[in-house]
Amino acid sequence: MSVVFAVNLESQTLENATHLALLTDEEAQDLNRVSGDLYGFFVNHYRKRLVPTRLVDLEDTLKEHEYALEELGEAQIARDRYREALEIARAQAILEGRIQGKNAEEREAHARTLLAEQYQNLRLAEERLTHAKAQAEIARSRFEMIKALLAKG
Repeated sequence: MSVVFAVNLESQTLENATHLALLTDEEAQDLNRVSGDLYGFFVNHYRKRLVPTRLVDLEDTLKEHEYALEELGEAQIARDRYREALEIARAQAILEGRIQGKNAEEREAHARTLLAEQYQNLRLAEERLTHAKAQAEIARSRFEMIKALLAKG
């Protein structure tokens, strides 16, 4: 794990951060053992890793990432439900003799015509899932970029 540490270079305090750095757990524990001027110790040891907070809105990035992952989960569930609904409708149509044809291609064409709404719902759910995967990847990439900025040095 890593810890984000914030410092205000203008007022030489730890409040109202102007800069951030990503520290390992061990580095963060070292800060807990500092006696005396914590600000001075931090700046002397981690100055090369400091990133201005105006470049990084970590909280918004984390929320964006969480939202994208939630949307991805919901899209996967919706796709699975529509797929199951299509399979059930198809099985019922087969049992009732409503899907007919001389060969597999004809039966598939007949099923797609007969169950057009279910196929459409599944296609839309798959499109939503594809979009959600892309958004989750964008959010993850942004989060990783910010982590890299904070960990530079």
